[in-house]
Amino acid sequence: METLLTVIIPVFNAGDYLRPCVESVAGQLPDGCEALLVDDGSTDGSGEACDELSRRYAGVRVIHKANGGVSSARNAGLDAARGRYIAFADADDTVAPGTYEANLRLLEADPEADFLEFPARMFCGSPREHLRRASSPARISGGDAFAWWFDHEGYLYGYLWNKLFRRELFAGVRFPEGHVYEDLHVLALHVIPRTKRFLLSTEGMYCYHSRAGSLTVANTYGRQRDFLHTLRLIRQESLRHAASPEAQARFAIFAANALTDLLDLASTRRERRQALQEAPGVRLSLKTLWQLCLPLAQKAKNLALALAGIRAHSLLMHRLHRLRRPRRASAD
Repeated sequence: METLLTVIIPVFNAGDYLRPCVESVAGQLPDGCEALLVDDGSTDGSGEACDELSRRYAGVRVIHKANGGVSSARNAGLDAARGRYIAFADADDTVAPGTYEANLRLLEADPEADFLEFPARMFCGSPREHLRRASSPARISGGDAFAWWFDHEGYLYGYLWNKLFRRELFAGVRFPEGHVYEDLHVLALHVIPRTKRFLLSTEGMYCYHSRAGSLTVANTYGRQRDFLHTLRLIRQESLRHAASPEAQARFAIFAANALTDLLDLASTRRERRQALQEAPGVRLSLKTLWQLCLPLAQKAKNLALALAGIRAHSLLMHRLHRLRRPRRASAD
């Protein structure tokens, strides 16, 4: 019997969060679907918990491997996946009942659709909790999928876990090992450019939980530098597609803010020089800035970006930030 769906769940020292995650996934899988737990060298008993859960649920398989990071675990999952469709989940999140069945039904009903995105509740249980959901079901087709994604600022939500993909989209694709923001990298640079049609669903829910110690809780210079590198590649990809001038302008402002954040995280002059070298080659004209639907204060803030470019603008913003906070020692 053909496996319809494989849900890949990388596991590394997931502790008490692992069981609720796997139970929320395995407990709702339709017949012919599987959850693939990739134990990435856990040392806290999570590997043994994976084996226990595989004995409890017929649809759960386990791979044990040496620790290599989340990208390495996902690559191992892709190599072992049997499903016609692929989904991803993080070991400390949960998925609402019925999510996979309802969305598989929608995807199966549209043979031309390459993937489907369903709702996500972000930062569940925290003051930052909010819902990421399409206002109504939609079918995006007939044009350039990357241009639509870029125009709608998809780089702000470059997650894999609230989507179902046809397996073919990942043919030859590898997650970049040793880097963070691997979701955005793979989605923006490999999956979306291959997509001819995708669906926006209002069915189901992925519940993203922000945990203490999670990779997404605290930012660092290295993480932010990786992020800016990915933005630079997205900018290059956008030039090959019919992205609108307004979308390019919004991306320029976003990239400039990301570069400013990197400068703020730098602790030495050398790191600041490296940060400026990471700047994506974005441009923002005065005319486009004026036409953007932004508050006047935001337009004024980004005036230097239009007049002097991303490096000068971000360096100016960084210096203004330093004036507003207590001076810290800087090692050179």
